[in-house]
Amino acid sequence: MRRTLEREAPGRLTLTMAGYPYLTYVTIAGMAGVIVAMAFLEDSRTSFVPALITLALGNGVVAIGSSAGTMLPERPWWAPARAGGS
Repeated sequence: MRRTLEREAPGRLTLTMAGYPYLTYVTIAGMAGVIVAMAFLEDSRTSFVPALITLALGNGVVAIGSSAGTMLPERPWWAPARAGGS
């Protein structure tokens, strides 16, 4: 969605993220590192399986949303209604 806005309407981007997209990749790698560490640390091994289940469910939701074409409604619930409708 961001790349589409950058290409079509860069003026609509009001919030910028420092380090985009590299900081996103670093964050994902950090989360993966925590999950891998959970597999090897004896104290956190009981939380490892629920973490994997949560990861699988999250990926499934994203995959289903992506296959549906979009994950966001035409007008989010927090956006004010326009004068002409919707």
